[in-house]
Amino acid sequence: MAKKSESQSVLFVCVIYGKEFLDLMLEAFLEVGISGATVVQSQGMGRILTRDFPLFAGFRELLESGGPYNFTVFSVVEDPQLIDHFLEILPSLEEETQVKGVFFTVPVTRFFKVDTKPA
Repeated sequence: MAKKSESQSVLFVCVIYGKEFLDLMLEAFLEVGISGATVVQSQGMGRILTRDFPLFAGFRELLESGGPYNFTVFSVVEDPQLIDHFLEILPSLEEETQVKGVFFTVPVTRFFKVDTKPA
């Protein structure tokens, strides 16, 4: 049966460049109490344009950033203060590795967890 929650949950989305920072960020998530996230390897528009469209090849250095892939991290956070705690320790993570990316939140009006186990 699906468990339903109607609260002030937010979807925390992070698009970051570089595996080094990803590892540090996920450790920091656990440290502040964000216990679950989905990580998707992704590519930015600039990389695709410079690879697939010769017209944009000259802009390669302007449009590309970091390695060949980005990482997009999604986490539904039921307590938005956890994100505030993460943002407080972000400067210390920036000292350990170069950080490039964007972070944003989106309000979640409904959140369902489906947990069906065989009988």
